[in-house]
This record gives sequence, C-alpha cells and structure tokens, in this order.
Amino acid sequence: MPAFSTLKMITQVEADWYRQFLPQSKIEVVRVSRRVTDHTPCVLIASVNNYNEFSKKQDLVRVQSLVRWAKQANLRVIIRKHPRETDNFWPTYFPDLEIDTSPDLFDEALKRIKPMFVVSWFSTALVDALLANIVAVSIMQATDTTLSDLVFEIPKHCLLWPTAESVMNALVNGHTDVASCVSELQEARRDHSLSTVTK
Repeated sequence: MPAFSTLKMITQVEADWYRQFLPQSKIEVVRVSRRVTDHTPCVLIASVNNYNEFSKKQDLVRVQSLVRWAKQANLRVIIRKHPRETDNFWPTYFPDLEIDTSPDLFDEALKRIKPMFVVSWFSTALVDALLANIVAVSIMQATDTTLSDLVFEIPKHCLLWPTAESVMNALVNGHTDVASCVSELQEARRDHSLSTVTK
C-alpha cells in the first residue's frame, strides 16, 4: 500500500483498519456537522444501482415486507434513487411510493427529510445515516458474500431487516430512542447485544 502522508476516513472503523497497514501515516476521521434531532415518522430508502451479478429484484420479497411494515406503522416511505440508477425497479414494483427527485446532496436530503430510518443494501448512505443520528437498516443478510469484503461491517453497524423488526417497532412506539440505537450501532460492541437497545 502506498505510504500516504495523510488519510481522511469517514468512520473510526476504517481509520483503525488502515492504521495497522500505515502506522506512519496521519489518519483523520472527518466528522460531519449535520445531525438530525427532530426525526419525522419516515423511512428513506437509499436505492442502489444494479451491477454485475447484483440486482435489487433478488431482494424484492424483503423490500416488499419492509414497505408493508412501514405502512402498517404509519411511516412515510420515500425513495432516493442512486445517481446512476436507470432500471425501473421502483415504478414497476412500488408505483405508489414517493421518489425524491431533489438535486441536493444525500446528507442535505437527510437534514431536509429528517427520516427515522435510512434503508439500503450496502451503500455509504448507511454510514451517512449513522453520522447524522439516523438509524441505518440494511436489507442484506448477514451471511451475504457481498458484505464479506467490506471494512465497515454492515451486520455489526446496521440493523438488518427483517431480523431487527422488534428493535424498529420499539423505536416507532417510543420504547427506545434513535440516539441510543445509533450510538449502539456505531460502537457495535461485541459483548453487547442490540436487544439491549430496547427498554
């Protein structure tokens, strides 16, 4: 690996991982200033682009169950498409869902929409959500090989749908709060089950 003088990371997890390979480099974690505190009852789905062997359609059943849950919980569901996304997944399978077409950056959209949850597959939008004090949810399975090569371990730092439905219900029903859940996900303490987030 090149002997970079300075590296700027978006998470402490990445900083710790690179430090073992570049002990002489200055490694900084860039902190964002935008932090949502007045969340709205909303699920923002950060969509992803299909590529190679990956297609959103392979997870259609899980996405459908998530949307059903959100509607039953009286949560607004908004789709934020990937800039390079060209398929018709959302209009075809979810024609009644709102698609956010605003040209603002994703972190600006988080501040504008103020969702309680950001849902995606393996997007950096999940990291952006946590840094903005929003609960990150992945619809990927913990054993999915797509996640195995990521430095930022999604199964440790994000809720997984549908296994985390009870935690998400607790958040919606006010039995726990977003800040506590986000803190737990950011730390991802191995000796601390996510079930302890609920009261």
